[in-house]
Amino acid sequence: MNLQETIRRILREEKPNPINSIKRRLDVVDWLVEFSVRETGRQYGNICKVRTPENLVEIVIEKVGDGMYWDHFADIIDDDSEEWEEMYRFISIYVEHKFGDKLRQHYHTQCGD
Repeated sequence: MNLQETIRRILREEKPNPINSIKRRLDVVDWLVEFSVRETGRQYGNICKVRTPENLVEIVIEKVGDGMYWDHFADIIDDDSEEWEEMYRFISIYVEHKFGDKLRQHYHTQCGD
């Protein structure tokens, strides 16, 4: 094995798992969900102006992803990178599974059916 191959192997082994960076910040993700709901209400004047509960969930996921990127990762990874795509996908799944039903219920409670 030549020096170049050895360096590549070591760099691959030392490359951290990007998901672990998000997992260490799940408390921030949780906080951003609550913040994003309030922000969406302010942005639209009322969350009932969001067309459907599904739209609310999508908007919140997008706001959480943007917040996480700009507050924690913009200086270290590119938003077009595969690494960020993987992290964003994890955030989306996490928010949907943990908060999706609560967000839909909140929409129905506030806006009716």
